Amino acid sequence: MELNEKRISEKIIWLLVTFLFASFTIFDTNSWISIILLGITFIIFLLDIYQCHGKIKFKITSFHILILLFCLYCFVSSLWAIRPNQAISKGTTIFEILVCMSFIYMHYSRENTVKPLINAVMWAGYAVVIYAICFYGLSTIQKIVSAGERLENSFANINEIGMLGAMAIVITLYNFFFIDKRFKLSNIFIVPCIILVAASGSRKALIIVVFGLVSVIISKYSSKNILKNIFIWVILGILLFVFLQWASTLSIFEGVKSRMDGLFNLLSGSGKVDHSTWLRQQYINAGINQFKLHPIDGIGISSSGAILLESFGRDTYFHNNFVELLACGGLIGFFIYYNIYLYILNVIYRFNGVKEKYKFLCVIIIFILLFMDYASVSYYSKGRYFYFVILFLEIQFLRKSSRNKMGVVNEK
Repeated sequence: MELNEKRISEKIIWLLVTFLFASFTIFDTNSWISIILLGITFIIFLLDIYQCHGKIKFKITSFHILILLFCLYCFVSSLWAIRPNQAISKGTTIFEILVCMSFIYMHYSRENTVKPLINAVMWAGYAVVIYAICFYGLSTIQKIVSAGERLENSFANINEIGMLGAMAIVITLYNFFFIDKRFKLSNIFIVPCIILVAASGSRKALIIVVFGLVSVIISKYSSKNILKNIFIWVILGILLFVFLQWASTLSIFEGVKSRMDGLFNLLSGSGKVDHSTWLRQQYINAGINQFKLHPIDGIGISSSGAILLESFGRDTYFHNNFVELLACGGLIGFFIYYNIYLYILNVIYRFNGVKEKYKFLCVIIIFILLFMDYASVSYYSKGRYFYFVILFLEIQFLRKSSRNKMGVVNEK
C-alpha cells in the first residue's frame, strides 16, 4: 500500500472511531446504537485488513482476559440471580462490546502512542457539546443558565453530556501544557464545553474539571524539591479557592452551585437537600444493606431493580457502581471488575521511570472514571470499555518503551 493511501485510510479509521465514541452519548437511548457499534467496528476491521494486505495477527492480551473474566462472572451469577435473564443479558452485552473493542484495540496496538485515541475522546467531546448546544438552542441554554437551573435530559442523560464535556476540557488542558505547549485554534472549543458543563448543572462534571486542572498543574510544575512542591500546592490551593469563590458569584454557575450545596448538606446532615440527591442516597443505602445480606456472591448481576421495585416502586439501579457490584456481584464480582483498574495502575507504577507523554493523563483518567462510578452504574457502559482500550494500550506501550530502553527487540 502506498504511504498516501495508508494515511487516508488511517484518517478514515480515526474519524470512524471518533464518531463511534460520540455516538455512545448522542445515540445513548437509541435502539440503533448496537448496530452502529457493530457496523463501524466492522468497517474498521475491513480497513485494517486493507492496510495489512490481509495479514491480520490477533493476540490475546490482559485486556481480553480480564474483561472476559468479568463477562463470564456475569453469566455464572445467573445461576443464583434474582433475575437470571438480566445477568445473562449483561454478560452478553459486555461480550459484544469486548468483541467490537477488540478490533479497535488490535488496530491501534500497532502504534506507539495512545494519542489518536486520546484525541478521539477529546474531539468526540467537542462534537457532543456542539450537538447539544444545537439541540437545546443557545436561547434556551441562556435562559436556563440565567435562571440558575439546569438542562433536562433529552437525547442523552445531561450528566453524561456534562461529564464528556468535562473530560474534553481536561484533555485539552493536558495537551496545552504537555503536548502542544502552545495555543491552537481548536482550543477555542473549550469555551462551549465550559458553557455546557455549567448548563448541565452536573456536580460530577464540575469536580472532573477542577480535579483535572489541579492534577495537570501539579504535574506540570512539581519537582523533586519537597519544599518547592509544598509552596506550589499552597499557592495553587489559594488560587483555586479564590477562583471558585469568584466563579460561584457568576450566574452561569448558579445551578451547579445550588446542587453542590445540596450535596454538602447531605454529607453534613443539615440544610436543604434536593429530592433527587436524597433519593439516590436511599438507593445506595438499600444496596449496602443488600450487600450485607449476601456479601460473597451477591444477588446476581443486574438484579438491583427487583430490590428497588419492591422497596421504592422503581425498577432501577443502585446509582453507584461500587455498591451495584458489591450488592449484585458480591465481593467476588466487585474484585473481578475493579481488579482491571488495579492491574493497570500496578503496571503503570512498575514502569514509573519510563517516560511516555500520556502516562500521567491515563492516571488522571483512571481516577476520573473511579470518581464517576460513585454516582453512576458503568460496568456495562460502552464508553467505559473504550477507555479500557486506551488504558491497556498505554501499559502495552510502556512495556514496549521499557524493552527498547534496555535494548530488547520487541516481538511483533
